[in-house]
Amino acid sequence: MFRFVHATAVALLACSGIAALPATAQPAFPGLDTAEVAACVEGAVLTNSAPNGCVAAAQKACTAHSAETPAVIALCYTEAETAWGAATRERLDQLEASAPAHVAGLAQIEAKYDLLAGLVQCDRLDEMGQFHGIAEDQLLIQVRACRASAVGVAYARLLWRVTEAR
Repeated sequence: MFRFVHATAVALLACSGIAALPATAQPAFPGLDTAEVAACVEGAVLTNSAPNGCVAAAQKACTAHSAETPAVIALCYTEAETAWGAATRERLDQLEASAPAHVAGLAQIEAKYDLLAGLVQCDRLDEMGQFHGIAEDQLLIQVRACRASAVGVAYARLLWRVTEAR
């Protein structure tokens, strides 16, 4: 059962677009500092606040790009999504290697459904945007930002649960 859940979570991460992207000369997203995110999440646990702000802070570089370059902004969020996915896979692998099987199994399940819940909302945003005729480039940015945030929140919630359990 655990192997199935692990394989399913990894497959969901891959199918959600969190596959390796071709390298660009200069990444639009400067990278993810997982230690900084972990410290932020730990602070959120201590103050009993949601860890979503940690995700927004880690992605702030994407909002710094010029609005005149929507493709660069979208690429930044895509690269952020990839970084969040890699961090999630790494953390789940660490838990599988070091935590009791039931803890690692629960983490896999929670991460999978946190991710699915977020991605469903991104699909909703996309469909609503198309229905309302939002400009294609603006809708692309919104959906990419949503997807990156969904994967980031799944990662932050994974850290949150582990921090809270200590």
